Amino acid sequence: PVLYTVLSVLETDGRKLDQVRTPFGIRTFRFDPNKGFFLNGESMKIKGVCVHHDAGPVGAAVPPGMWRRRLERLREIGCNAIRMSHNPSDAALLDLCDQMGFLVMAEAFDEFTPPKRKWVEGWNVGTPSLKGYGQVFEQWAIRDIQDMVIRDRNHPSIIFWSVGNEIDYPNDPFSHPVLGGEYKPTQPPADDMVRHGRPLVEAVKKLDSTRPVTAALADVAMSDAVGFADLFDVVGYNYQEQRYAEDHAKYPNRVIYGSENGKNYDAWRAVKENDFIAAQFLWVGFDFLGEAGGWPIRCSQAGLFDLCGFKKPIGWFRQALWAKEPMIYLAASPLSPGQTALRRNLERGLQSHWNWSEGQTLRVIAYSNCPQAELFLNGQSLGQATPLPRLGPVCVWEVPFSAGQLKVVGQQDGKNVCEYSLITAGKPQKLQLSPDSRTLRANGQDVCQIEFSVTDEKGVRVPDADHLVRFYVSGPARILAVGNGDPANHENETDAVHNAWQGRGLAVVQALNESGTVRITASSPGLEDSRIQIEIK
Repeated sequence: PVLYTVLSVLETDGRKLDQVRTPFGIRTFRFDPNKGFFLNGESMKIKGVCVHHDAGPVGAAVPPGMWRRRLERLREIGCNAIRMSHNPSDAALLDLCDQMGFLVMAEAFDEFTPPKRKWVEGWNVGTPSLKGYGQVFEQWAIRDIQDMVIRDRNHPSIIFWSVGNEIDYPNDPFSHPVLGGEYKPTQPPADDMVRHGRPLVEAVKKLDSTRPVTAALADVAMSDAVGFADLFDVVGYNYQEQRYAEDHAKYPNRVIYGSENGKNYDAWRAVKENDFIAAQFLWVGFDFLGEAGGWPIRCSQAGLFDLCGFKKPIGWFRQALWAKEPMIYLAASPLSPGQTALRRNLERGLQSHWNWSEGQTLRVIAYSNCPQAELFLNGQSLGQATPLPRLGPVCVWEVPFSAGQLKVVGQQDGKNVCEYSLITAGKPQKLQLSPDSRTLRANGQDVCQIEFSVTDEKGVRVPDADHLVRFYVSGPARILAVGNGDPANHENETDAVHNAWQGRGLAVVQALNESGTVRITASSPGLEDSRIQIEIK
């Protein structure tokens, strides 16, 4: 996108006191209840993901460079929009969305008042905590949402303001007779959602009349029963694709979009096959700290990417649905005795490697946006396949394992247009470092993100390697964090020593405030060291 800058200068008696540079962009957009979303006059589907505020090994204090790497990976799979769930976002992340062309749903709150339940002992386990923003909502909500709008309204990436997420979650805390057998008359009445929500909408519109106001609804029936959905210019539906057609007929002037959605194929078809559905926001872009379910897991595992930003099989599946460039991906899972039926959640148990037991029967999955794929094992064709209509862009083979190379080729118009290979890894031999940058700014903030892998002598990643890797840094930089993406890993991520998981991990090196050459060495007992050099300028 093209961005411009406004220079605002404060002077008195010809003397400059202060100046501020404000980037901005020029674009038009609109939502139509029958035709969906238009950007600069062109119809487009919003292919979004929800993003939490943390970034794996660095926690909540995320350097801008880490956000850039994450956005680049989202763009690669075809994503074009971010929902900031469920709080005002880091300004640096919004700056990057402006620069990289992402659309943004800016969100203020995850609860009104009284507070929602927080499951501090485990998911739906024990006594929930009721501490949270709801305790100060009535005192601060108007001020806080207006501060968000004032701070962020010059960001062209933002296309709508959300006053809240799942405020209407049944009985958490609000309830209504429309819930039928789940109605709890002892809970606060759902009418309170309108009483709290209307002033928020008015507060936003007072400061910005150019963007629609929305909310992500968990129970549209309850929201409709009290008029809560009627407060909003566009109405977000969380996991309620089954209501799209009926509500479009019932409320013909309502703009409906998916504000939080599952990653299954049918949820995307509900967007793709209905002009009136403007968007989908998947839960969630990246694994995030919290919502772990139970010990020893420490994070949500719902991401298309793991805590370190490594793409999961489900991320490749999404790329096959969303990306324009031809792509194909290959993974396998053991086939249990007697197992024949294909599940809709084929990503479960998939592993992207070719290290199995000799003769073991495997279900091999290819995700591709090509109309046809052909599988080869050690150069011999195992046959062509076409995507399975009910599962989406998925091709399936059953293959007895034989060590070597498993390769799949995506085919279009009789030509091979893309390929992906899995190669049997040998014994762990060496470390391999792949930095995302060779030059950093001497500003105390810039980071180099180094993917490290345990490989065999040919450079193939060893999928079960968990070696302890130590990093040494000389020069004007420091190790900010080291992680490996393992949801159950509890090692200190702020030191320079960490185990690999699935043969890999991520080291984050941060520049100091001086220039010079930085030399980084990765070492592990029994493996060849690896060294790289970066410049700080």
